[in-house]
Amino acid sequence: MELELGNPWIDRAGFLPDDERTREWMEILKENRKKANEAPDGLLSGV
Repeated sequence: MELELGNPWIDRAGFLPDDERTREWMEILKENRKKANEAPDGLLSGV
């Protein structure tokens, strides 16, 4: 059996481009996660 060395999370880190569109998308994800965390059922309504 052959095993890969290294951490797969670190190996894939930085795969998203550092541009305005990606930063905007990440900000929207953060906002939606915050709203979902505050919702009683943990879901976003109307999405």
